[in-house]
Amino acid sequence: MQLILILISGFLLLSYYFDSDITTFGKLTYQTGNNYSVEETSDGGFIYSGIYISADSIITKLIKTDANGLTEWVKSFPGKDRSLVKQLPDSGFILLTENKISDLNAEIMLIRTDNYGNEKWKRIFGNDARNIVRQLIPTADGGFLFSYEQLNLNTFLVKTDSLGNTQWQNEMISRATFSPFEIFLSEDKAGNIFYNHYNEFVCFDSSGIEKWRNDELNGRFAGQFANGDFFFCTYPNYNNAANTTRIEYTITDSLTNIIQINSFFIEGRFSCYSSALTSDNKVILAGTRIIKFDFESDIFRIKNLPFTVNDIYECHDGGYVFAGSKINYSPASRGILLKTGLALNATYIMLNSPADGETVPRNRSYNIQWFCDGVFDINLEYNTNDGPWQVIAENIPADSGSYSWQIPGEFIPRVRIRISDVHNPGVFVQNDEPFSIASKIYDFIATNQVLMWFGNNGDGSHNPVTEGNGFYWPGGLHATQSAIFEDGLLWGGIINGGARVNGNTHRHGLQAGNIADSGVVDPNNSRLGIWRFKQAWQQLPDGPEKDRIRYDRNNWPADLGAPWDDNDGDGIYDPLVDNPDIDGDEMFWMVMNDMDTNMTRFTYGSDPIGLEVRLSIYAYERTDDLADVVFKKYRIYNKGQNYVNNMFFAYWSDPDLGDASDDFVGCDTVLNLGYCWNDEADRQYGEQPPAVGYLLLQGPKVAATAQDSAFAFNGWQYGYKNEDMYAFTLFIGSSNTYSDPSQGVIDGSYQFFNYFNGNVWNGNAITDPNTNMATRFAIPGDPVNGTGWYEGEGWPGGPVSDDRRMVMSSGPFDFAPGDSQEVVYAIIMAQGDNNLDSITELKRKAAAVKEFYYTGLLPVDLEDENPVKPAQFSLSQNYPNP
Repeated sequence: MQLILILISGFLLLSYYFDSDITTFGKLTYQTGNNYSVEETSDGGFIYSGIYISADSIITKLIKTDANGLTEWVKSFPGKDRSLVKQLPDSGFILLTENKISDLNAEIMLIRTDNYGNEKWKRIFGNDARNIVRQLIPTADGGFLFSYEQLNLNTFLVKTDSLGNTQWQNEMISRATFSPFEIFLSEDKAGNIFYNHYNEFVCFDSSGIEKWRNDELNGRFAGQFANGDFFFCTYPNYNNAANTTRIEYTITDSLTNIIQINSFFIEGRFSCYSSALTSDNKVILAGTRIIKFDFESDIFRIKNLPFTVNDIYECHDGGYVFAGSKINYSPASRGILLKTGLALNATYIMLNSPADGETVPRNRSYNIQWFCDGVFDINLEYNTNDGPWQVIAENIPADSGSYSWQIPGEFIPRVRIRISDVHNPGVFVQNDEPFSIASKIYDFIATNQVLMWFGNNGDGSHNPVTEGNGFYWPGGLHATQSAIFEDGLLWGGIINGGARVNGNTHRHGLQAGNIADSGVVDPNNSRLGIWRFKQAWQQLPDGPEKDRIRYDRNNWPADLGAPWDDNDGDGIYDPLVDNPDIDGDEMFWMVMNDMDTNMTRFTYGSDPIGLEVRLSIYAYERTDDLADVVFKKYRIYNKGQNYVNNMFFAYWSDPDLGDASDDFVGCDTVLNLGYCWNDEADRQYGEQPPAVGYLLLQGPKVAATAQDSAFAFNGWQYGYKNEDMYAFTLFIGSSNTYSDPSQGVIDGSYQFFNYFNGNVWNGNAITDPNTNMATRFAIPGDPVNGTGWYEGEGWPGGPVSDDRRMVMSSGPFDFAPGDSQEVVYAIIMAQGDNNLDSITELKRKAAAVKEFYYTGLLPVDLEDENPVKPAQFSLSQNYPNP
């Protein structure tokens, strides 16, 4: 055994000489997030397959490039994760991929294409299980041999004819719970088939009958030499104390009799995902690094990587092509395609960000990111709308990997970045497809202890970067624990006898923009983004945050409906004398509309109503009860031609309070509060899990008696009243009664409208299981005092805690063309001594926040030597003195 610590510099210089005539490149493949398979094609180009994941679909991409890695065509097929591709003698391709059946399960698909990737036929294998693609080879008889694994079960070896019809299948008993290592398959000239997986080596005849086996070999990776001998390699073993990785390999004859066993150490950690025997009698192992060595354990090259390699293919020019991925960088994971020389050298620049098709926020500092090899200094340029290149910066050290660019303030629909080698301008990278400079689509507020994401498509409390939970508490900007997966405002009513429901749940029915007299404004207009203002902005340190707020103040969209103080009374916003009029210490503002029919039908199947929605999100930078609260004020205008009867506004939420699997929900009809709580201690929040609540501070106004008054649009209006919470319900995934409304079909509108009216999805009444009485409010009982209908002990035979959704409605009212309404909600976090005490604390805060909203004052806590809690209490509407 030997320890390899350094490589000889003279050898490296010589290796670059050997590689000087070989074409090399490196590229991020924006069409895929992870590439699993690659081959050189008969025309000197390359074919590779990978997975593309979006919010709505998972697709396997089959992509053909030229010899320089430039894309020639892209084809899409069903996908879930892994795929493999091989070129056939007629220049067509055979693709093995997974077709998603459910979140866990997939079936296996074998797809034959022509030389342009067009499907000729496909065959389905595997039942509805966690099937995983493992290996694929064409066979000498024109058929195919492939393997797939059922997670935690067995591996299947399938032989088909040239049309994909099964000739035989063997089920191989699993020898491990899960073995994430490659399966080796090969066929010799006599038609014998060799299979290796997790230390199990088997020889089959051409009919799939086992001839012999060897279960004593220690080989997770395997290969076969031209003379029939075999190579086996263990999975690299990392020693943390020594910071070394041990690699052991075995060479056998064609009957797997051992010829030699060798091992060596390399410095540092190494995870391996692929192996290859090369024509120059060496071995390449690849994964988090690439290692090339000979059979005397002499290291030819160790190449550290900023990405991960999944597959290797030796090219006709003596170089190698690698497929893999660059994981978890913003904005998403991307596939990798790398072409090197014989000595693994390559000269390339890969552009990390901005990505093709990305929307980059205007007037911000933005990090251009890249990684490269064989390049020492770079120039940065950009162009707009396919115009001339403009310099961003010159002679930047290439190994810095990033550069902070101050983005222009105007909207630019087509922008490209180019990064070039200062000393060899022919080595460069640029966006294949343009990105755009526009206003922000998503943003977050972190004024106090809450960090909450939101979007100008109406989406709330959802993180667009992770596609996960987007409401964090406590810690504000530094918060790491989350309480809400997603939430948003819904509305629905009756138009010409039919129900229309739209808004924001897991799908979004709004687009950016106001509704002007001339129609809907282009949603890509740079002024239709998210605007921000902060009371004490001038005290902020110089930097991007202050620059943004200054820009937003100077360009405040008063003409779009953003609130402002007209200090000189001329009706024209002038930043020299006027200023934004904001609630709280910090406020974000945006305007949206429901006029995109495709979007509204995608949510719950109905057409637009013609609503313009102006949303203010604000918070207070304080240390009292308001430190745990974010406010959302919606102003809704009916700018269409539709008269809406029995209109409701409703707030929907998918809370994930720490661990999503231990949630209960409930409501308090006196406080107009819907809330989520944990059934006991939480795996994320611990022994004192908090509660999160949605407080309806200001419901829609409706006509009332002359003695009544409603608060709306910052003032009291006599002859009206604000509606309270009208109904509350929960959604349970496994329930036939409290099921989530159907998305994308008109049935979903009717189901939600039934919920808004205090019924279940099919119009049947909500029934209290303790009294058998109909009610509009599901689970309105008191878990703290153990009274009424509540989740847990208050629901005999009820569901166990798990993931929940909930919705609270307010209404009904009629909404005529030209009418406007305003509703305000507060999202509140509260933490007590345990799960139940957190509910008590939440309700106390809810009452305090409501008093503050109407009076500007928080209740004062007075110490009492003998405190007595009232058995019940109620809140009444506050009215001003005339």
